[in-house]
Amino acid sequence: MCAARTIRAQRDRLLRCQPLLKDASGDAVADYARAPRLEKLVSDLVHASDSDSLGLEAGSRYLATCLELAAQSGARLDLNDALPVMPDEQVYHALLAQSFPAPPATQTEAFSRIEAAYHAVKLSQEHHLPLCIHAIDHLARIARLAPHHAPRRHRRGRKAAHSDATGEPQMEEEAVGSMDEARTHLDRACTLASLAVEHIDHAVTAISAFIDPKEVAGIAKMAKKVAIVN
Repeated sequence: MCAARTIRAQRDRLLRCQPLLKDASGDAVADYARAPRLEKLVSDLVHASDSDSLGLEAGSRYLATCLELAAQSGARLDLNDALPVMPDEQVYHALLAQSFPAPPATQTEAFSRIEAAYHAVKLSQEHHLPLCIHAIDHLARIARLAPHHAPRRHRRGRKAAHSDATGEPQMEEEAVGSMDEARTHLDRACTLASLAVEHIDHAVTAISAFIDPKEVAGIAKMAKKVAIVN
């Protein structure tokens, strides 16, 4: 439940970043005026990813602890040994292709969902978000170097040839490439975080069925206090 609250909060933060990234592009990506918005976006994404007590890193620790405690208590686990050794791009497609009973009928199936959620969170946090942050940070640096009134892409033609000496067309093309990369990785990070939330919700529902309702209520109350979300 702590993992659910923590990861859901950061999933929502990432979803809010998607329209902000779109708004920060516009017609001319290499635009000085967009630098502050891009830098704020980088700050928000870093917070979602790496904040020790609030971010996806904290959520992944909750999930890892859950699996460790389950193993120590003798629970039957059916872990996927292939996921930890797959290349990152393959893990993304493998996680999306996984099929689980909904809702889980056994604790084993529930813990398999927890494992899938763990890998989804780690892939988002350690692979896609760093690449997204790097691309947006690069965009912010380009924007800081751009003239205060960068030429619009639809105005190129003759003006582009005139401004070759300043490197503005090349700067704009480089910025567009970084923007596409940032969008791709942010979209995937959001998809993975949403997938993790779905898996956790199913797992919590299934595992709660095997626990005394009073104990479930106590755990839920504790999670609200322990899992600080921001």
